[in-house]
Amino acid sequence: MYKFFKKLYKPLFCFCLCFFSVFVLIGCSGGQTNDTSSEKKSGKRSSALHQEMAGGSEAPDFTAKLNNGETFTLSDKKGQVILLNFWATWCSNCVKEMPAIEKLYEEYGDQIVIVGVNVGEDEDTIDTFIEAKNYSFPVACDTESNISNLYPNAGIPYTVIVGKDGLVTETFLGAKDADSQYTKLRRALQEAYEAN
Repeated sequence: MYKFFKKLYKPLFCFCLCFFSVFVLIGCSGGQTNDTSSEKKSGKRSSALHQEMAGGSEAPDFTAKLNNGETFTLSDKKGQVILLNFWATWCSNCVKEMPAIEKLYEEYGDQIVIVGVNVGEDEDTIDTFIEAKNYSFPVACDTESNISNLYPNAGIPYTVIVGKDGLVTETFLGAKDADSQYTKLRRALQEAYEAN
């Protein structure tokens, strides 16, 4: 009996290791991207446990401390287009996407409100990462995941575009790279900005 288990130990260990690796990669959204505009066209929704915000739904209000020391309240920004990007330093797809968020922040300046929402990490981790990468866009510290719980999604990175009327115009789940994400987000921001 012992020899039987000894022969199975190594293959079983390798199988478990591979399974865990795949699970971790999928947990960070697997690089897939979804947006509500394509879901609207097809009439289909993701079958994930946590559905993304639907286009046209009211963006939940929240107040958060930003890494620059300011306080951000979503409802105070009504009348402006807002980009909320939910991310974490441990998420490789989030990190790949960050240059796109920075580029949009530099490009739009005060025309559009851009806020990163770090999910579940402490302020020191966030500050160290932001300083090391030299990013300038403001980041809300959502250490207890209270904000992200208001915005259901199936993973991160998760970006929500909020129109001037306070309604969600589009959402994006996942990211392949900064360039393609920049193009998608810029289009969505421009459409929201030009809308009444």
